[in-house]
Amino acid sequence: METQRISIRKAFSDFVEEFGGIVTDRRMNPSANMAKNADYVFHEYSVVAELKCLEEELEGKQDFVEKRNRLVEEWLRKKLVNPAQVSGPTIFTKDFPEQCQRDLVKLYGRSIRSHLRSANAQIRQSVHDLAMLDTKGLLLLANDGNYALEAHTVLIVLQRLLNTDDIFPFINTIVYFTPNMKVHMPDGSIGPLWMHLWRDKEQGIPFKFLNNLNCGWAEFHGKLKGVRMGVVSYVNEEGIDPENLVNETKLMKR
Repeated sequence: METQRISIRKAFSDFVEEFGGIVTDRRMNPSANMAKNADYVFHEYSVVAELKCLEEELEGKQDFVEKRNRLVEEWLRKKLVNPAQVSGPTIFTKDFPEQCQRDLVKLYGRSIRSHLRSANAQIRQSVHDLAMLDTKGLLLLANDGNYALEAHTVLIVLQRLLNTDDIFPFINTIVYFTPNMKVHMPDGSIGPLWMHLWRDKEQGIPFKFLNNLNCGWAEFHGKLKGVRMGVVSYVNEEGIDPENLVNETKLMKR
């Protein structure tokens, strides 16, 4: 039976308050810069966080499908991939050559890049307004219906954007998760995905905080859904997915 969808923004704000953080539009005094500030502040951990949701279903956009088909035709013509790798509506990027991955970043990365740009500006504004100069910025990126974006594709796009010419300097760490979307895990289990990546481990948000946030959200999320949520972390304390498990996760449509 399909579990109920949740309002991600309201649910995560409720969770942040339970976790001990501040939801800026609920607790801070209104000001001219309120809309420009990040969503959450965790003073205890010196973390400012912004939540963004990927809601646009790219598969439903004709121009996107046409661009992707042209890319696939070019790859096949140049023998960069074999037909089995690109035979379905969703492209699985495991073992793709460098050129194909660059093409995918351009194709899929447009909407993701816009979220990073906005989040970077909002975190910067909060750091300035709150005079939290040693604060680290966290982007919480929730996929809420974009089935064209498999986890490995998102990971490639985020890694390249986060480490390209330091264009988003106020984002130290990104958490990508799928609160309303089921994912088939490598071990056969089914559940929502949660994974994080650092720009640089030494400058990133501590693993302990990220793990506590993950565990806390899993418990809170499970109560909302009426199911027990497992906690699966592909990334270890060194910021590495040693088993390449993200390659094997698959989004499950309803």
